[in-house]
Amino acid sequence: MAACGQLASIEYRGQHIKLSRWYFDYDDYKNDPNNIHPSELARVQALVRAAPAGPVTGSWEDVSRPALEITFPGYGSGSLKSDWNSLRAFSIEIPQAEEERVLVFQATATGWRRIDDFIMRTPPAEVVIMGGDLVFSDFGGKRVATRPLPQEGN
Repeated sequence: MAACGQLASIEYRGQHIKLSRWYFDYDDYKNDPNNIHPSELARVQALVRAAPAGPVTGSWEDVSRPALEITFPGYGSGSLKSDWNSLRAFSIEIPQAEEERVLVFQATATGWRRIDDFIMRTPPAEVVIMGGDLVFSDFGGKRVATRPLPQEGN
């Protein structure tokens, strides 16, 4: 991303993405809900959906940094409410798709392990372990997804 001046394209994961118009600064770009050129939208969505999420196991820094780098410039991502000591998750907006990519991590005796990576339509706000499942709720507390909790080694 250019630090200043006009923006006609943006870089994401080593690729140049054409924007829908010239932007004079990053805030103008970020605040335009149709900032990606229509001919690029499907490619951008595919890039975010398929972006490598980094190592499956390692320290929190090792597993979380690559996950955060999936976020497309100017779009949202954030942590879900969870038991931060044993379970952590990120929700990453897929540009103009009304979808979120969700990555879930669980603490192990030796660090952290990514236990899920999937796409969902409703932005999740919280994840908990309930029985043998990961249960996702929206900002109103309504259950929006349930996924089986992977067992160690799976």
